[in-house]
Amino acid sequence: MGFAYQAFPRFKHAQLTHPRLALLSWWLMLIGVIGRSFLEPFAAPDSWLAHLAAAAAAIEVTAVALFAFILAATWRSSGKPLAVYDYYIVSALAWFVLQAVYEMV
Repeated sequence: MGFAYQAFPRFKHAQLTHPRLALLSWWLMLIGVIGRSFLEPFAAPDSWLAHLAAAAAAIEVTAVALFAFILAATWRSSGKPLAVYDYYIVSALAWFVLQAVYEMV
């Protein structure tokens, strides 16, 4: 995520839109990953720890959704059409969103 926030605007010769949301998405991802790492091994089904682990997963999904939104907004603000390499970026972004949601479920 950090590299994409740094590199993608350069590919499009634009400024990263919503830099504060970008920082928020980084913190949300960090909280989600650390929370899940500590909670999931100890979470029995239907326990309060399982609910906290699910909340941490939801925090990760929120971070990924913000990430996708920020990259899309940056692309739109650049006014440039999709280049050949952008299809790889769009594909990676779509799979990132899908895996985050799937992982939460």
